[in-house]
Amino acid sequence: MGWGAEELWDVDLGDVRRNRRLVKIVEDLVARPNESVPQASRDESAVQGVYEFWDNARVSDREILSPHQRRTVQRMGCCQTVLAIQDTSE
Repeated sequence: MGWGAEELWDVDLGDVRRNRRLVKIVEDLVARPNESVPQASRDESAVQGVYEFWDNARVSDREILSPHQRRTVQRMGCCQTVLAIQDTSE
C-alpha cells in the first residue's frame, strides 16, 4: 500500500471510482513532487484525468483534504510540541 492509499483510506467522494482516482493522482504527484502535473503523470490520458477530476463539480476541496487533515491530527496527537514549518522558496 502506497502513502496515498494509507493517507486517504477513508476518503468518501461519493463514488468508489473517484476515491481510487484521487489515490492514484496523489501517489503519482507524491512520487514526483518537483514536477508539474504533465511531468508527474504516467501519460497524456492520466494528465487529462487529473484536470477532469479537479474540474468535477461532485468533488470538493474539503472532501479531498479531509482525510489528510485527520491523519495529520492523529500523527500530532502523540507529540507535545509540533513545528509547522513552511518554506515557499525554491
